[in-house]
Amino acid sequence: MLSLPYEDNSFDCIIAYHVVYHADDNGIKKVMSEIKRVLKNDGEAYITFNSQNGTAFKDPDNKRVTQNTIVKEKGHEAGIPHFYSTKEDVKNLVSDFEILEFTYKEEYYPDYTGAHYFVLVKKK
Repeated sequence: MLSLPYEDNSFDCIIAYHVVYHADDNGIKKVMSEIKRVLKNDGEAYITFNSQNGTAFKDPDNKRVTQNTIVKEKGHEAGIPHFYSTKEDVKNLVSDFEILEFTYKEEYYPDYTGAHYFVLVKKK
């Protein structure tokens, strides 16, 4: 996702559901740049971002790599980076796009709470 193997302006639509946040601070910026590069003008992208309100972001068992990035130390996602954002972070990450929809949702599970931003954007 940091270097998509597609030509510029290749897609009318991109769905990145629970994907792009598997990067660090610099990686997520690169991913957003790649999405912009391969999306056609007026093309749309549906993107999910982790929210800092989720319990994993605050879990002391996870290794903090940067202010916004953790690497989980155990479980099926051990060793995988996760970028966690605020609402303002997401708005900055999609600032090169027109925001069509912006939704926040929390998911409650027995042992943790997930929180995500779901954003539909259009390439300007």
